[in-house]
Amino acid sequence: MSTNRGIDVKTDRWLVPVLNVEEGGWKGLPVGRVEIVFGGGEVLGGDIGGGGEGLVRDHEGGMLVQECEGEVHCQMMVDVMRGLAADGESAIVWKRWLRELKA
Repeated sequence: MSTNRGIDVKTDRWLVPVLNVEEGGWKGLPVGRVEIVFGGGEVLGGDIGGGGEGLVRDHEGGMLVQECEGEVHCQMMVDVMRGLAADGESAIVWKRWLRELKA
């Protein structure tokens, strides 16, 4: 099986630990809600979202898999470094998550 970019998910050293977790492998993860946020313009965007399927299947806590259309990896930080407002979709998701951590 390969990704939408032709990377072999059975041998790639970065993807193997995430995409090849056996059923039940994420059970007992010692965290509450898990959020996977990625840009629609990311090279491995589809695979990042797909890698969340195992978490969705196994994790007993809350779950959010969010694709931010038209954004790239770390879009919010890229915007801030360029002097732009951090108000894109990923910025909204990250700011909400940080507020919830504080509460």
